[in-house]
Amino acid sequence: MDMTNAELDSVAEGWIRYQLAAEGSSVQAENWNFVSTAFEIRAGDPNLLWQLILAIHSRNQSDAVRCVLSAGPLEDLLDGHGTAFIEVIEQQANRDPGFGSLLGGVYRRSMSDDLWRRVTEIATRSETSIENRRKGKGSGKQS
Repeated sequence: MDMTNAELDSVAEGWIRYQLAAEGSSVQAENWNFVSTAFEIRAGDPNLLWQLILAIHSRNQSDAVRCVLSAGPLEDLLDGHGTAFIEVIEQQANRDPGFGSLLGGVYRRSMSDDLWRRVTEIATRSETSIENRRKGKGSGKQS
């Protein structure tokens, strides 16, 4: 599936509006096509799915969006293509512990033992880094 950056941004924004809207509301109905497009991306293009995950995360880190992003697109990417994406996911988590903490909301499903170990290690490391920042201990990285 080919998509311009503007189209990807539009899908991300519509997906977020849908997730934040009241159940059964007109806002959900108006944004369903963006959710449907996200499902098509999930089914067919893991690289575009990765870009969509990043686009959603960069726009909204509310708990409601984070929950659905973790247990939906990110979990699907890891379950279907985790070995191909774990390196870039880890790099993103190192840059942005908030992104890494999304992994704490992912279920294992059919991930291999090694992949699941890496997912949980990244999630734990990210949560520790966030907690250390909250406590005023810096990034959690040693110099």
